[in-house]
Amino acid sequence: MALKQARDILRQANGENIEPAVVLAQLLAVFCRERLQPLDPDYVSAPACRVLLDHHPEIQSLLEVAIKEQNYEGLWTCNLLSFDGTELRSRRAQSKGEAAWETGIQTFVKKHGAALRDYAVGDKGYALWAPPKARNGSEGEAAPHTAFIASLRIPNAGDRRPSLLFHRLGNLLDSEPLTRRLKSIFRAGQHTLFVNGAATGKTRLLLEGLSRRWGLYFACNIEPSKPGSTDLFNSLDYFRHPLRSAAYPDTSASMETILKQVAADVSGQIMLARLTIFKLYLESLSDPHDIRHRQRWLILQSSPIAMVQYDLFIHLIQYFDVCDVAQDYIQRQIADTLLGIRSIIGRDEPLFCVVDDAQSVSNHRVDADMGSTTILREITRHWETLEGLTLILSGTPFDMAPFQLSGGPRYHLFTDTGFFDDPEEQATYVRRYMPLDLAESESGKKLVWRICLWLRGRYCATTCLLECMLATCFSHPHTLLDAYIALYTGIEPADGPVRVNSRVRQRYNSEVHRFGLFDPFIALSRDGQGWYAAQMAVLRIVTLGQERVRITEDTAHLADRGFAVFSDSHGAEAIIGEPVHIFPIVKLFYQRWGPTFGLLHTRLASGLRAQLIHPSFHLAIIPLLLLAFKGGIKLSDLFGFAVAPPAWANQTCRLVCVTRDMAGQSRATPYSSSFPAHEVTFEPWATESPSWLQHTAPEPFCVASGFSHADLLFVLQLADGVLIHVAVKIMLKNEHVGASSGEIGDSLAQMRRECIFQTGGMEGGGELRLADLPSAGAAAASPSMLRAFATFPQPTDVSSVSRDDTTMEPIASLNLQLLQELSETVPYESILRRVFLTIITKRRRRWLGDTAVLRVMSE
Repeated sequence: MALKQARDILRQANGENIEPAVVLAQLLAVFCRERLQPLDPDYVSAPACRVLLDHHPEIQSLLEVAIKEQNYEGLWTCNLLSFDGTELRSRRAQSKGEAAWETGIQTFVKKHGAALRDYAVGDKGYALWAPPKARNGSEGEAAPHTAFIASLRIPNAGDRRPSLLFHRLGNLLDSEPLTRRLKSIFRAGQHTLFVNGAATGKTRLLLEGLSRRWGLYFACNIEPSKPGSTDLFNSLDYFRHPLRSAAYPDTSASMETILKQVAADVSGQIMLARLTIFKLYLESLSDPHDIRHRQRWLILQSSPIAMVQYDLFIHLIQYFDVCDVAQDYIQRQIADTLLGIRSIIGRDEPLFCVVDDAQSVSNHRVDADMGSTTILREITRHWETLEGLTLILSGTPFDMAPFQLSGGPRYHLFTDTGFFDDPEEQATYVRRYMPLDLAESESGKKLVWRICLWLRGRYCATTCLLECMLATCFSHPHTLLDAYIALYTGIEPADGPVRVNSRVRQRYNSEVHRFGLFDPFIALSRDGQGWYAAQMAVLRIVTLGQERVRITEDTAHLADRGFAVFSDSHGAEAIIGEPVHIFPIVKLFYQRWGPTFGLLHTRLASGLRAQLIHPSFHLAIIPLLLLAFKGGIKLSDLFGFAVAPPAWANQTCRLVCVTRDMAGQSRATPYSSSFPAHEVTFEPWATESPSWLQHTAPEPFCVASGFSHADLLFVLQLADGVLIHVAVKIMLKNEHVGASSGEIGDSLAQMRRECIFQTGGMEGGGELRLADLPSAGAAAASPSMLRAFATFPQPTDVSSVSRDDTTMEPIASLNLQLLQELSETVPYESILRRVFLTIITKRRRRWLGDTAVLRVMSE
């Protein structure tokens, strides 16, 4: 027993003349802390010890012996001083409001204590979900696959639909990645911000972790399908009009000060209510160390109405809605209750406090400026002071800056929720919920691959489909998947059944509303940076053929917008490319509002108030340049010059791919694309590889911003056969963001051949340079390189830009007005087709080969 302080107290008392009551009070304080008991001044203070010594001479004798022999054992084992059966309190009620709190707790225990004890010692859990009777069968006939579905033992969470959120709780997957994630989230003593995009499986991971650990689970979302009590969410109402409450009569205080006071009161009430019920639950257990009780405590917090027919957490907190309660009283009540809990579960047992959907609290609007803090930060600030309690704040990205400031505990950021990108992992998960005969059939195998193709990405997209399939007893599953895909992508899948029962499909159209529908208009409305980031992602898919787009800038913002998800563990990288998010964006940009919205749209660019974090103008002009070159356009029509176009610029030009033959000689081949006509196979139009400079890449365009001062490089061939390398820089310019002539001139100067490439070389150590470019001093009738610029949406006259023209490297302005006019001719179907070929067809061929057919004739 580590009671060194007790020995120090006895040593000091032996050498100094200290009043016995003071010595005893000091010893009892040490004993209470060791026994996890509150320091009740009615029992352990010097005045209380004087009374104790007067009434119990035997205690005086024990104290004298202890001091003389320097041994506290006699006092430690004294029953009278152990206070067994005594309700110790570090602070008792001193006002009517505080007395009302204590009366409220007593009333709650009388009314609801029995129900809580019955649940604690019983074995009641979720009722099992049962499938409906067959729709077209005879009365009482069982639906197909009833026995298989019953064997899954899926919980009925209360909405009469199967819910996989609680299925196999505590046994989700016995895998090393899951174990690693849970260890990173649940780190005792390390507060954590656990964030990612919506529907990425955060709640299930939290429930999985809490099913094995002691903890408090607070939910901040009142959707019927969401778990948890509404106590925290309901308490946010106190922040709406605090001055109307008699609890805050000081109208001279600033609103920020009042709101912080509200946060202190709300956090105390919620925490005390939860801890009080937790302590009552623990006191009902015969063996609180049985790990099964941790899961049952979690289930009670997650589904109180399903377990005890009402939300007992709300019932208790209602008794706390009174005035005249001091913060000191609340904090001491919480501390005392925590000590009682620790005395049951163990001093060093980790205890976690999870706030799920924390963004709902962080983003809660109040009619005041809270400065550098938020409601969530102020609530958690009080919980951080509770000894041994580790906070986990989970949700979509919210304002995390207040949690990273100096002067308080720093929070660990963790963003790895996992992600269905490996088809084998996703297929294994899907087959777990499929009847064996279906899973092993040809139709079932195709069904699994279709799910992996269309629903890869965040977990909930797959989980919600499986819930729909369970609800329909796997009847016509391909038709159900078609309805699901059509709803969430906005397009009809081309790999669905050849023949479809129209009545079944119509019924299924209303069955599939489970997964949260991503609406890009709502997500991106009034968000210019988000809009252009989404455009950038789509254009990278269309031009570069990227199946998914990785981003490392502004990741939290885009994950919050809904179409990006973190792909690492610390929020530095996110990916965009899930079909259920990309296709709705494509439909909005290129069909609903017309192709210019997805390419070069003046009004959208005019509203930008800062430089784009994810520029996309240079990507948008690639398909438009392809269209421009189809008609044998003059170079002077595509580019503007400061004076009359030189003779060589009045020639027609065409886009060429420069490659090398077997002998290493370069060769220019005119590039031809069927776009915007129907494309059967996907050919990338551009590459980001520096190997393009050496003519070893087949694409006509090079997106060069990653290694050069130009955004785009390509090669044109004039009518006389001369090749001109074109380097293009496009800059944002509107009434909010400027691009001066000097800045444009500086950019053009950086695009001269001797300095266009940024430091660093090619892979393998080669120098970055344009191969076969004639030397600067070579005599020629036409230049070998053209440096072009454009500003958008406000154009800049090339004559206003400082001239550094040379014979070999003149400057020009790109005619964006011409390209804008061409954008009106781009069919939505052409863009959609290229996206489909990239993120669906390409992946299907890589997984299954070129000849794979996933369609079934009928079901």
